[in-house]
Amino acid sequence: MEEFDSILSLGTRLKVKHFMLLAALGDSGRVLRAAEILNMTQPAATRLLQEIEDTFEARLFERSRRGVAPTEAGEALITRSKIILHDLTAAKDELSLLSSHPGGIVSVGAFAVATPVLLPLALIETRSRFQNILVIVQEGSNDSLLPALSRGEIDCVIGRMTETIPDTLNWHTLYFEPVRVVCGPQNQMLNDPNILIEDVAGHPWIMPHRAHPFRQQLEARFTVSGLAKPKVILESESLFLNASLLQQTDALALMPLTAAEHLASLGSIGLLDLEFGTTEAPVGIFRREGVEATRPLSSFLEALENTAKQVYGTYNVKNFHED
Repeated sequence: MEEFDSILSLGTRLKVKHFMLLAALGDSGRVLRAAEILNMTQPAATRLLQEIEDTFEARLFERSRRGVAPTEAGEALITRSKIILHDLTAAKDELSLLSSHPGGIVSVGAFAVATPVLLPLALIETRSRFQNILVIVQEGSNDSLLPALSRGEIDCVIGRMTETIPDTLNWHTLYFEPVRVVCGPQNQMLNDPNILIEDVAGHPWIMPHRAHPFRQQLEARFTVSGLAKPKVILESESLFLNASLLQQTDALALMPLTAAEHLASLGSIGLLDLEFGTTEAPVGIFRREGVEATRPLSSFLEALENTAKQVYGTYNVKNFHED
């Protein structure tokens, strides 16, 4: 009840226009420009800002001749304001779509590791079990998707665990996946069942960035075997770009097993009979911390978990509802 009383108290003093002003000030850094964006006078914008600071009993911006700069409290409130405004817009859009999709809407971000196998199968299961749910998929990298998730622009992100997880997000592991050495479908080494690590040492490699776990493990394996580090000609985590380059060069690369098997079944790449004992970093779900899943999102996550169990085996899957 105390929480509701606090919200009601804020609700009597703060309106949507207050949050719009904070967002505009965060983007523009000038009261005059923020006022122009919101189609109001500068004195009106100044008065609104004062109302916000009085409500929260905190100084949110430092004033100077060059404009306004948010304090630490201001930065926090700008971020929250943008989330509130986005959620209001999303609610309006969702209501307009409910007539054709009464099951609701789920917005999903996906790293490349999830797109060849896991996500398509999960979408098929979602469609078969929850027919009225609309799933909107946005593919990208952690640099673009995780900030969008933190801002509330998408509901969840499927991908590989990153080195650091922002405080605004939480993580649920779905599975761990082995990695295989792959090459172009024309590579002569595909005919050799007895390939040794020495046989691949002189080839050019397509690798992820230097800090990536399985690149470090591969380089360590080369070092232990008395070999020079792999010659890297490209740093890339794009499965389809890498596959295209492998088709046209003698380069080698590492790929998650299911993605590699999928591309090999299409004739795009070949899998070398050489294992490093390297495991991919965990694959799973990023979600906003402290935000309860909607019914459509819970349904999609249920289908995603079932798919992961079917594809990767129950021994290799962590039930994220138990976290």
